[in-house]
Parts: sequence; C-alpha cells; structure tokens
Amino acid sequence: MRRLPVFFLIDVSESMVGEPIRNVHNGIQMIMGNLKSNPMALESVYVSVIVFAGKAKTLVPLKYILDFELPELPVGGGTALGNAMDFLMDEIKKQVQKTTTDMKGDWKPIVFLLTDGAPTDQCTSAIKRWKLEFKGKATLITIAMAETVDLDILREFTDNVLQFKGTNSKDYKDFFQWISASIETTSKNIISGMEEEINTLHIDNALIEIDNKEKNSSFETDEKFTILLSRCQKIKKLYLIKYEKQNTGNYEYEGSYSVSEDYFELTEGHEQKVQSDKLFGMPFCPYCKSSFWGMCVCGKVLCLKAEDPYNTCPWCGQTCSYQVGIFNVNKAQG
Repeated sequence: MRRLPVFFLIDVSESMVGEPIRNVHNGIQMIMGNLKSNPMALESVYVSVIVFAGKAKTLVPLKYILDFELPELPVGGGTALGNAMDFLMDEIKKQVQKTTTDMKGDWKPIVFLLTDGAPTDQCTSAIKRWKLEFKGKATLITIAMAETVDLDILREFTDNVLQFKGTNSKDYKDFFQWISASIETTSKNIISGMEEEINTLHIDNALIEIDNKEKNSSFETDEKFTILLSRCQKIKKLYLIKYEKQNTGNYEYEGSYSVSEDYFELTEGHEQKVQSDKLFGMPFCPYCKSSFWGMCVCGKVLCLKAEDPYNTCPWCGQTCSYQVGIFNVNKAQG
C-alpha cells in the first residue's frame, strides 16, 4: 500500500506554554479523530509528530492513523528552527519509502510547520539542504502562530507561508479543522488518481492570512514574553513563570505552568537577562502556591517562603537570606 506521510513539526518553545500548547495538542487530537473516521484517509494516511525547541525529537514516529496516540506535548527552551528542519529531513529520509524497481514508494510527504517565534539558531545550511534535497519531493506548509515570527526565514524554505490570526480556542479549532479537511481531500485525490499535491482548501481570511511577499515581514525584534525557569523550594519540581509584554515595555504576569524534567532534553542555548523591576504581578508556584520568587546567588530562580527570610535553594542547596531589591534575573529563551 502506498502511504501518504504527514509530518507535524511543532514549536514547543517556552512561549507556547499554557493555552497555546493546549490548543495545539487538542487540535492534533481533533485532526486524528477526523482522519480515523474517513474511509479514504484510512487507506493511505500515516502521521508523525516532531517537536522542537532548542533541540528536536520525534514524539510520534510515522504511524498508521488507527495506531496513532499523541502524548502530552513537552516544553523546551529556544526555537532552533534550522536544527529542527535538519532533524525533519533526516526523519523523512529514514521513514518515507522510496520507489524502487520492485515497488512504488510513498506519496509525496506533507509537512505542516507550526512556529510562534524567530529562530535562535542559524538556518542557512538547512535552507540550502531543503532546496537541494527536498524541494519538489515534499510539500512544506509553514504557519506563523504569532505576529513576531520571522516570515523572511519561512519564505526561504517555501512559498507556502501562512499567518494564523486566531485569538481563542474556537479559532484554533477552525484552523485545525481546515488542516484536517485539506489532508482528507488530498488523500481522496491521490487514491482517485488525481494530482498528488496537497489540496489546501479555502479558509476564512480573518483566521488565516496567505503571506504576500510584496509586503514587509511582520517580524519584530522585541520579545512578546519573558519567561523564568523556576523550581519549587518545597518539592524541587520545575515550573515556568510567564510574563507578557505590555505597551509600556514592562511585562505583566500571565501564568505559572508546571513542566517535567524532560524540559532539558529540548533546551539548548544561552540564558538572557531581564531587570526585575520590569516584571509586574504576583506569580504563584503551581506546587506549593507561594506567591513570591527570588534568585539565588547561583543565578537560579526559586519560590520563596514569605514567613521566613531564610530559604534553601532547590537548585544548589545553599540557604540564604532573601531581601526585596532590583536585580537582573536570568530568563529563558522563549
């Protein structure tokens, strides 16, 4: 049986933590539910999910849709798009069957790249490799999930550059419904002997904007979020403190989110700093519910016990006295 391989390359950098990553997870689940109930898709569609932040990894290898199960999406530090594209190309080479003298190989793979930030690595070699080895042999559709995405870089990889303009759960649902319908129609077309290219169906322009190369890129150098990596002093578990940038240039507290230790598997890059007086709001620890945080002399962030000026760092084990003040704190790459 000739397979239609579909790869989802998903940005799981820290800026996606919270509602965005939950919406993406639910969207992939919805796509799979739709495909599993479609007779044409059942004949051909295989799906893989690759996630990336500072590093990339295969979350689900290329699987028949009835065997597909999606684990929770992880979170990592950084947005290494060049590395992620190299990882994707290696996976396509390993998993997609080529045509031989004895049998026909898989249909042309389809890749949906979802990203919400500018790359934190160099993409030049990955762009060159994609053009030399994969352009015309795979269809890449890139979707900018935020206004701060560097569209110029995405254009270097493909002409299929889209801007997602949704703001709520319904918008995400409609967006993933569009992806599902496009895959289902493509599956039907190739089985019926029609053209092999993906059929990207019409979608409301208020939700998806097709990139116009004549206009300037919407990329902005200012970061939309500042995110701190912290540990709970009581049980030593990791969590992220997320602040969103305001028109004033300061950052307002958006939420705290628990993350597992596999955060470090996807993280690579240098820490940056932000001045503590730029951060507003009372962040709470999702484990012990403390609404105070501080930075140890080791440079790591931890939640604090308000009733005790002496706190023990869950990172390095030092016990220190913490005082109110303005300081530069290490932040994640976002």
